[in-house]
Amino acid sequence: MRPSQGEERALSAEVNALADVYALMIFHRAATLSLDDLAPSARELIEAWRRAREGNVA
Repeated sequence: MRPSQGEERALSAEVNALADVYALMIFHRAATLSLDDLAPSARELIEAWRRAREGNVA
């Protein structure tokens, strides 16, 4: 993920996609969401995180 950039400190596309997921969870007071309900960009980020995490497990 990339940090925010520019004077306006806009979120990167990756962070913005995950912020949408968290906003949905807060709005619906949900502790979990189905991956099928997420936008493809958010789903891809979560899947990439899972793959990286599996690779770092000892």
